[in-house]
Amino acid sequence: MFFPGLWLTTQMKRLLILILSISLSGLSVAQAVPGKIGAPCTKIDSLTHVSGVTLICATSGKKLLWKKFQASQPAKTAPAPQTPSAPTSAPQTPSAPTSAPIDPMVQAAYTTFDHKSCAGQQSNFNVTYFVAPDYSPEMLAKQKALYSQAMACYNGYFDKKIDIAIAIGNQNDSSFLLSQTLSGKPLLDSTFSRWVPDNAVKIAATGNGNGPRGAGAAGWNISLNSAWVVVIDSTFNSSPDAHAASHEFVHILQSYSRAKLFDRYDQADRSADYVNMASWFWEGTAELFSYDSINPTAKGFDASMLEARYQAKETPSLNKITTNDEVVATLQKLQEPAYQDGNLMNYALGSVICEYTLATYGYAKYWQLMKNAGVYKDFNENLKATLGLGLNELFVNAAPFILSQWKLNNF
Repeated sequence: MFFPGLWLTTQMKRLLILILSISLSGLSVAQAVPGKIGAPCTKIDSLTHVSGVTLICATSGKKLLWKKFQASQPAKTAPAPQTPSAPTSAPQTPSAPTSAPIDPMVQAAYTTFDHKSCAGQQSNFNVTYFVAPDYSPEMLAKQKALYSQAMACYNGYFDKKIDIAIAIGNQNDSSFLLSQTLSGKPLLDSTFSRWVPDNAVKIAATGNGNGPRGAGAAGWNISLNSAWVVVIDSTFNSSPDAHAASHEFVHILQSYSRAKLFDRYDQADRSADYVNMASWFWEGTAELFSYDSINPTAKGFDASMLEARYQAKETPSLNKITTNDEVVATLQKLQEPAYQDGNLMNYALGSVICEYTLATYGYAKYWQLMKNAGVYKDFNENLKATLGLGLNELFVNAAPFILSQWKLNNF
C-alpha cells in the first residue's frame, strides 16, 4: 500500500562529486531554437538538450558552434563516517561541484522558487506539538526550527488559518504516537495506526547501522479538518534530516487540496487517488520543493537533486534509462497502480520531471497545479486546464532534460 507522507531513504544513497571541465563564466539559457552539433550558436557557454544529448555553445576558430557537452565521469567519494541523522542511515548534505556549470533548467527550477518566503510569516498556522516524554530536547529544538521554516515557506499556499498537529517520538514511542487525540478523536487514522509500529520496528532493527534512521508522514484529517505530521526518529540521531520537514509540509499542501474531492485520500487505497495525483508527482514535488527550500545556492540545490536521484539505486528493474523513449515509457509505468506502492523511482525520477515542470512553467503555475487537485479528479485534465498540455505531451517534452540529468548518476 502506498503511504502518501512517507519519506524513507536507504543506505544506497551516496554523495557524488561532479568534476566538469567547463567554467561557469558566461553560462546562460540556450537559444529557443534547438541546436545541433556543428551548427552556429550565438551565446558562448549556453546549453541546450537535443535528443537526450547536452550541447554547449563553444568557440571553434573565430566562430561559435554547438558542440557535445563533455563531462568527466562522476567520482564517487568514499563513504563518510556514520553521522546520526534522520531519516536515512547517514544523510549527508551534498557539496555542490566547484567547477560544474549549472544546467539552465536546474538554474531556472532554483530561481523560480520563492526563497524569500521561507524567511517570512507563519500567520496561517496554529501549531500543536505532541512530543514523547523521552524525546531528546536538543532534537526537539532542531525539529521545531525546521518546521518553523517550512511553515514560512508554504504559508502563502493557504487562504485561511489552519490547525496542524505535529507528533514526534522515537522508535520506542509507538504507543505514545498512536494515543494522541484532538477534540476526543484519534490524530491518526487506521492506516497510519499500522504505519507507526511497522516503521518503528524497522528503525529499531537498524540501531546505529546502515538502514532507516527515521520516518515521517503527513496529511489532512477529514474528521478534524486539520493537518497532521508524525515523525519517528532513531534514538541515535543527533540532528534531523534537513529536508524532511519541508517534504512533509508539501504533502500537507497536496492533501489539503485533495481533501475537497477525496474523503479518504490519505489512505490512498483507491485507483481514483492515483488518477488524481500519481505517486511520481506526489513524492517528486515533495523532494523538489524540500531541497529547493533548504539550499542557499543553485549549486547546492543541483547537488541535492543529484543525491535525490540516487534513490533509484533501489529499483534496478526501472532505473536503466538510456533514451528519450525509455524516459517516457518509465514515466508511463509509474502511472500504473502496480508501481505506486513504496517505489523509490517515484522520488528519484519524479523529482526530475517535477524539476522540469517547475523550471518551464514557474512557481505560481506549479502551485495552481497542486491546488487544482481539488478541482479535477483526473490529473491529465488538471494538466490540460492548468498548463495547457496532457501527461504524454509533458513526458515527451521533459524527456531530453530528464535524460541529461539521469545520465549524470550512471545507474
